[in-house]
Amino acid sequence: MACALWVTGCADGATPGAGAGPSTAGPPESGAAVPTPRLLPPTTEASPSGRTTAPGKGRPVRACLGGDLAFEETNWRATERAPDNTPVTVAVDYVVTNRGHDSCAVRGWVSFTLFDACDATCATAAPVDSRTDHLPGPETSVTLQVGATAVFSAIFRHCLLRADHAELRLEGDPTPVQIPAGNLPVCPGAAIGVTPFGTTA
Repeated sequence: MACALWVTGCADGATPGAGAGPSTAGPPESGAAVPTPRLLPPTTEASPSGRTTAPGKGRPVRACLGGDLAFEETNWRATERAPDNTPVTVAVDYVVTNRGHDSCAVRGWVSFTLFDACDATCATAAPVDSRTDHLPGPETSVTLQVGATAVFSAIFRHCLLRADHAELRLEGDPTPVQIPAGNLPVCPGAAIGVTPFGTTA
């Protein structure tokens, strides 16, 4: 299933966009080779200093913190398959909504930490040995009004193990955001490819 997801809520007076609802289904039965990340329409202007400004206003906007944002999974799909049609990689889009009290900006790439499901032999879920790779794309600041959304994609190596949960970190904010991840494949040692905010794979 293909989803067109747009970044919304940049210009003053714009109506915040609604994010797509989360999908609980696993990867579909059809897929293509890993695509090049798609750039979504720009919605902010960046100052030479790198600080984000409201379009046409020159007013600085603070960086979003993890606690300002809600993350929803959507649009599961296989991006690469083996000759026997077994998925090799799967992609998931994440719709990010500003749930804070004022406008803020996201920029660059999030980092992922996956946690293995805990069984009767352990007390807590343990982080899995993996890394986050930055997929190519422009590092553009995206300003989110309250209730507005942005999007990015993550590509995971497919395997039969499933994560208990995941932690996401924004650049510049060391505090993790925990999200449910019961459908995400957790493959020790595998890289997780992530597109920058405002693009999808």
